[in-house]
Amino acid sequence: MQLRAARLRLRTVCRHALQSALRRIPLSWLDRLRITAPGRQPTRQRLRTALLEIARHRGIPSEVATFSPPDRPDLLFVNADSMILQRLYWFGETGYEPGLVEWWRYFCRRSEQILELGANVGYYTVQGAQAAKTSTYVAVEPHPSAARVCEAHIAANRLTNVRLIRAAAVADDAIATLSLTIPRRDHFGIPTGSFLPGSTELAGRPVGGPLPTVTVPGVPITSLLADVDLLKLDVEGQEYELLRAASEQLLVRRPTIFLEILRNTPRLRGLVVDLCTSAGYCCYVPARGTLVRLPLDMIASVDIKGRYDTRDVILAQPALLAG
Repeated sequence: MQLRAARLRLRTVCRHALQSALRRIPLSWLDRLRITAPGRQPTRQRLRTALLEIARHRGIPSEVATFSPPDRPDLLFVNADSMILQRLYWFGETGYEPGLVEWWRYFCRRSEQILELGANVGYYTVQGAQAAKTSTYVAVEPHPSAARVCEAHIAANRLTNVRLIRAAAVADDAIATLSLTIPRRDHFGIPTGSFLPGSTELAGRPVGGPLPTVTVPGVPITSLLADVDLLKLDVEGQEYELLRAASEQLLVRRPTIFLEILRNTPRLRGLVVDLCTSAGYCCYVPARGTLVRLPLDMIASVDIKGRYDTRDVILAQPALLAG
């Protein structure tokens, strides 16, 4: 435990030193790197990516109030202390889950009622609601800072079809409020993930003493799922509990489901197998331009991240992919 804490402190010192050095470089130089297309030569592409991986540690420049990703000038985001936004600023869409967001837009266009649990700063909210402007889109985000930024993005992109719920989706209808835990390793003002108490399959223990918490309201998942035909969960280990609580509704409505499957999550993997066998789902791993069907006998054990370089899967009815 002491070694992990020491490594965390060392990473923090190194990060601050790198940020200080990068701020001495004229912003115009770095900005040229950010907006210049790399061309088709693989070596040049790899070099640009490596340089951007260094440059992104500068963060989003303070003088930038709003920005569009270099490859998506039609989208608008605000400057906030977020890893997601930082990567969008420097890399564009290619910098944050490009394969998954491509398929999120695809299924949003084919859906009428969309529910996103764990919207964070609203990157997927903006992408999905922009692609499906005539659909009803409900985004749920418990972290107060993330919810404020998500709301700003909804307004900046004039997404009138989105309703934001500032709460945590819960499996137990009796839970009115609960504590949201912020991991210390997330050094951004808006954490990429935060954790709810209770049953979770995520491993790991706090480093550096007690973790900061914030009290948030809870909203039962069963009250959110009426007529939903597309569901996305990014709920840091609560996927099993929420899907189990909603299992009867899922069997009736059979929405397409986007979810993250980590290693050492046997209960979630078992539930995915059950949904595939009882509700006619197929399990797909998203990649840019394609979906890889995951055989049923691999779901329980395959290291999705190690094999496919993603942690996410899509549960969908095969008929939705026709054409």
